[in-house]
Amino acid sequence: VAGLAAPQAWLLARRAEWRDELDRQLPDALDLMAICISAGSSFEGALASVGTRMDGAIAEAFARVAKEAAYSSRSEALLGLAERAQVNSITFFTASLVQAERAGSSLVDIIRMQAQSVRTERRLRVDDMTNKLSTKMLFPMLLLMLPSIIMLMLAPMVLQLGEFF
Repeated sequence: VAGLAAPQAWLLARRAEWRDELDRQLPDALDLMAICISAGSSFEGALASVGTRMDGAIAEAFARVAKEAAYSSRSEALLGLAERAQVNSITFFTASLVQAERAGSSLVDIIRMQAQSVRTERRLRVDDMTNKLSTKMLFPMLLLMLPSIIMLMLAPMVLQLGEFF
């Protein structure tokens, strides 16, 4: 049974790490894209730049989107990324870009706002996790410290009782 479950568990853990890496690297990738587009590069060129200049999951994902966008529509390539990644920040980013493309909005402004939004969301999640961590640490700390505190409080009484008898 463990032989059947172990590969599945490993794949799930690996996918979770990949998603986490995508989420962590997204703001920097968006900043690089905004710089490339501001410098006159096309959207696909900016995606390819992220693919070549960055490392890790986001580079692979954006390089794949750049290749897909060359053979199909940009919207389809972006929606494919969102479907593969299944990360909220990437889904929101791709939906915003597809909407901006349909509306004819400035991609640079949308990308910069998305980078800031992802950073803010991540900071809020980290703050939430630290707040929960203090609550989770309370019980183990009490469990480990309470016996020693009780012993320190009772030691003088036990010593006095020992002298009395």
